[in-house]
Parts: sequence; structure tokens; C-alpha cells
Amino acid sequence: MKRIYIILAAAMTLGQVHAQMTYTGGPISSSGQCWSIWASGDSAFMGYNEGLYRTIDGGDNWSHLTNGIPADADPRTIEYSNDKLIVGTNDGSRIYQSDDFGDSFVGGTGTISSIAVPTASSSGPNNSMIGGTLFQPYVFDFGSDDWISTGGTGFITTHGIRYLGGDSIWICRGNTTSYSHDNGSTWTDVISEPQTDVGGGIILTTEALDFEKVGSRILVYTNLTGFPVLYTDDYGSTWQAGDLTSTSWSDYGKKFIRVNDNHLLSVNLSGIWKSTDQGATWTLIQAIEEIRTMALFKGNHLLVGTDNGVCEFDNYGEGTLVKKHGSGAVSASNLILYSNGNILAGTGSGIAQYDPGTGNWSTFQDVDEFGMPLEAIRIAEVGDTIYTMGSDGFTSSGDGGVTFVLGNMQLFNSKPPTTFAELDGKKFVANYSGSGILQEPEIFYSTDNGVTYTQSSFTNTISLGYGAVGPNYVEQFLETPNALIADMNAGYAISTDGGLSWTFTGGVWDISFMAVNGADIYHYRSTSLPISERVIEVSTDNGATWADVQQTGLPNGGGSNYSGIWGVWNLNGSISTYNSFEDPRGIYQLNTSTNEWSLVQNSAASLENLDEITHMYAFNNTFYANWANNGTWRVGGTVSLSDLSSKPLMQIYPNPAKETITLESNETLEHVQIIDLKGEIICSQDAFTNHISIGHLKPGLYILRVHAGGEVKSVKFIKE
Repeated sequence: MKRIYIILAAAMTLGQVHAQMTYTGGPISSSGQCWSIWASGDSAFMGYNEGLYRTIDGGDNWSHLTNGIPADADPRTIEYSNDKLIVGTNDGSRIYQSDDFGDSFVGGTGTISSIAVPTASSSGPNNSMIGGTLFQPYVFDFGSDDWISTGGTGFITTHGIRYLGGDSIWICRGNTTSYSHDNGSTWTDVISEPQTDVGGGIILTTEALDFEKVGSRILVYTNLTGFPVLYTDDYGSTWQAGDLTSTSWSDYGKKFIRVNDNHLLSVNLSGIWKSTDQGATWTLIQAIEEIRTMALFKGNHLLVGTDNGVCEFDNYGEGTLVKKHGSGAVSASNLILYSNGNILAGTGSGIAQYDPGTGNWSTFQDVDEFGMPLEAIRIAEVGDTIYTMGSDGFTSSGDGGVTFVLGNMQLFNSKPPTTFAELDGKKFVANYSGSGILQEPEIFYSTDNGVTYTQSSFTNTISLGYGAVGPNYVEQFLETPNALIADMNAGYAISTDGGLSWTFTGGVWDISFMAVNGADIYHYRSTSLPISERVIEVSTDNGATWADVQQTGLPNGGGSNYSGIWGVWNLNGSISTYNSFEDPRGIYQLNTSTNEWSLVQNSAASLENLDEITHMYAFNNTFYANWANNGTWRVGGTVSLSDLSSKPLMQIYPNPAKETITLESNETLEHVQIIDLKGEIICSQDAFTNHISIGHLKPGLYILRVHAGGEVKSVKFIKE
């Protein structure tokens, strides 16, 4: 049974030179808790329970900072002043400093003798102050590069700290609110502590989590549910309550943003609020729950840190959701080569986009037509339509990913689809049997371009997962000249009548993968009981009979019980597997002439002794691999034709092109077709040179389908 994660991988350019298989930096998750944000212009840092992340390009790309700071540092406070970045973390109760904007860190607490968790911090032009659980506030001395006690007495726990301009600092130490005009050397307690009537005649003193100053007014954000925002016009002699209540959510992060004296932002349990009368009255501008912190970004954009990622809204939070940022490597769904030459990867919170030229990830789309989070556990591109598939439904986009419209599951017996494909002149869809529900997966086909669908039949019973229990579903469709294959989570099904009927095999393996090479079908199967066994087998008669593939060339000589191999894929026309345990690790490819495996040089990843590759794929000479919960990795090293097998390669250039494309292959070219994104054949010919004229085509993306050596291969190209 395969993992629920389904990852393809794509390679784009020819003859690239790399160092080794390395992490590409994405996709990233948006499910982590964001406790702290610092932002200025197009740069920002966000502190997740999963680590510290940085962007310098307006949030298109986030890098996970680990050089000198733990990968799971769990930052609770982030400050930047006088060219020094200061990060207080929950992990190890530490404070980390960086003088190169996060490229490297030095950790330590300096002269702070006792520190539990940094909970509050603030910075002025040349000042940074930090405090937290069970320790008094400390100010950073940029001259000695160390933390100096403010010398205050009676500090048990520091709650809120805020520089409010000039030399004014407000602070909450336990149940006492104080302010300082000399950078914390001396403190003055307010005359009257902020208090609120919580009902029934009960008056409670608040603990301040954040402060803000507008004109001569000081606002206090309180820490208990039911407390409103409070403000004082006389430096704490008397207090009044604004009408923003239920302000308690998190003991960390910024709760006020001052745009100007007549434009304030704050948050509570129900969303983002705006005040235009210096905090007396508030209006809800964005309904969003579980907010912990916020910061201004790119001028008038608002970053809102929540328990489920960071939301970016334009127009100071009153506009639309621009995108949702996240953290941490995730298991992307199948990667697809998109028309702009980039690679799209679906995740549980949207579609990420990878540019092979720059090596950068960005957000392609993460909301549906209603602005709700886009779940893309799997994605597919059929013609000019992109599909996303989630646990409860699917969406489709026919406008290049600008808008994703909710799909009609009634077409597929009201069950969420798991994959879409176009095979043998038909559109195919498979649905999900449901988690824990003993239902068989179903396959549907359409002969009218998806207007109507007919359910295919099965000639036998489908097993429901390993041991015939649990869910089962189709992860991908494959095609040979003589058969169609439905590669399932718990086995496979084969059709020899164009997908009208299918025969299932499986339910007896822990792990199952399928790949095709011409008319041959390859199957990887793994069992752990009663004897651990990993085998790759091949069928040359449409699945009627199978023979084990020899493992000569694999470490330790292979053998049927060798536990090192994982999965099977067709990479650049060669059947491939991954050896993750015994040296030399990496991608091994099968030479079908000699029945021996050879290592693709420099294709090992630093994830040693780890299987969990969910899928691989290749375009030309670059390979990508996805590990469950460890993101997308790209093969390094020089990949030459000798590193591949003796199977023929097909290359097309230039791409994009204006007038002519050249097709190269060491196979005899038999037939060629140019197909547009609607699936219509633009031109077709049996006899041709390797130079193909495309000057008559309109600009756009096309598919070149080539028949050569008894195989059918498709390559995308762009007409400029």
C-alpha cells in the first residue's frame, strides 16, 4: 500500500551540472503556528513552532534559517535594530543574534542569569529590549554585544513591552504597569492600574500584552477573555474601555498596529479590527480566527500570524487575501510541467510553483473561487484545465490558475476524485473510496470531452487495502500501446479494452508502485510479513504473467529479499529505482539489454536510510524526488547520457521557438502529431525530417506526440 502522498517529479533543462541531490526549498506548509513576525518593506521574518523563516522578495520565496539556530527553534519574539537581528526562542529558552540579516546566528543569553521563555520584546532605532516568563526585562547593549539588566525591582514575569517613540517604553511586569523615559534605567508605575468590570461587580486588574500610542493616548491590549482594549489620556491616572472585547488569544506577538493617529488595527478572537477614533470604537474588517501576531508588509499589506499559517491581506487588512504563507517542508502531490516552463506542486493548502531556472518556489494559487483555502492533495493537468483534488471534493481552473471553481462530484457518484487523465482518446476520472469506509474505488470515462461520464466495470472484486481492509484509490493512470493501467494505493488494475472494463490485482502488499516502458509494465511490490521482501517484476503481455527483474548491479548483489530498493519509475525512458540504505545510495537505472542496474552518479540525497519517496519523474536529464514530509529534492551531479541506460532519449530544441523546432532521437521517427491544449490535432504526418515548421501556429503551448521505436512519447513546446 502506497503512502497517501503522491509525488511526481519533473526535470526541465538539458545537460545541467549539479553537485548532489539537494533540497529545493519547498513546497512549504501553512499549517504551523506563527508566534512572531518582523517585517519591513519586502523583507520579513516569521517565527513558527517549526522554525524561523525569512523572505527578501515580498513573500514569493521563504527560506528556512538553520545556520546557527535550530531548525525547530520555535521563535516567540523577533526584533531588528541597529543592524542586529534578535530572536527569542521557546526551544531551549534561548536568545539568538545575527549580524548578517539571518544568514548566520550566534546563540546565548549573555548576562541573563535566569530565562524560561522569552514572551515579549520591542525595538527602537538603537534599542532592543526583551523579557519573559520568570525574568525581568533586559536591554541589549550594542557596545558590549550583551544583555544588560534594566535594574527594575519587583519584576516576576514580563508580559508586554513596547517602545512608543522617543524615549518612552511601556511595560507590564506581573500585575504592575510601568513606563520608562531612560531606556529602562528607572521605571515609574502608573497611578491607577488598568481594571475592568467583568460582570457581577467583579473588578479585575489586567495584565498588558501590548501597548500603542496615538497622539497623547496610550492603549493597552489585555490578556483575559472578556477584557476590552483599554486606554488612558493621562499617563495611567484614569482608564477608559474601548468597545473591542474578547481580546485574549495569545501571550505572544504584536496586537496593535498604528497606521496613523486616526487609523489603528487590532485583533481579537473573531478577527482583525479597525479604529479611526484612537481606539474608542472598533469595526471588524476581516473575520479570521486564532490570530497571534501581525505586522505591516510591502507598504499597505498586512501579515497576520495564526495557528494555521500566515495570511497576507492588502489595503491594511481590509482588502483581499493575497496569499497564505507557510513553513516547513511538506509532501507535495504529483508535480506537473506547466505551460510557462515551471513546475506545479499541489499541497494540502494550495499549489506551489517551482522555477527550475532560478530554483525558487512561489505560490501559484491557494484559494478557490470563494476565497477559501485550496486543498490540492493531488493535481492534474488535462488539456488546458488544471484540477485539484482534496479530501472532500475537487476544483478546476480553465484560466491558467487564476480562478479555481468547485467541481460537481455528482458526476462521480458524489465521491471525491483522486486523479484525472486523458488516455486513448477519452477522459478518465477515478474517485476515492473514503477513509475507513469499505467502498471500492470507481473509474469513469468520457467520450465527449468531460460533458458526461460513464462508469467503467470491474471483472473481479477490488481488495480494500493491504490485507483487504482499509481504503483503496487510484493514484495515477498509465498507458501502453496495448493496455491502460490504474495504479492504486493497494495494487493495480489493467484494462485492454480502452478503459471500459478493468481487472484488479493487489491487496497483499504493503507498498505498490507501477511504471511503463513501451509495451512493458513494471511493478514494485513490498511486503513486511511474513518475510520482508522487495521485488520489481515485469509483464510483457499486458499483466497476464509476471517475471522478477534481476537485481544485478544493486548493492550486495541484490536478491529477492534485498531491502534497499524503493519504488519504480520511468525516468528519461529508463526503468529506475532508488537505493536508500547500502552504499552507494542513489537512483539506479535498468539496462534492459544486459538486465543490469547502474547508478546515476551523484544522485544520492542526504536523507540516508530513509525510504518514503512517494514518486519520481524526469524531463530530459534532470530528476526530482519527493520524500514524505521532507519536500522536493533535485538530483545533483553531472548527469551524462552514459549515466542513463541505453534506452533512447528524445530531445526538442529550441524551446520556446518561433519558426522551426528540431527533434533528435536515436530511434527511427515514424509518425508525429502536433496537438493543442484542447486536444485537437493541428497537423499530422508519417514521413518527415527532424526539422518541423511551426511558423503557422498561433503563440501558445502545444504537445508534440511522436511515434518512434514502437513507443509513443509526448513533449510540450511553446510557440512564441
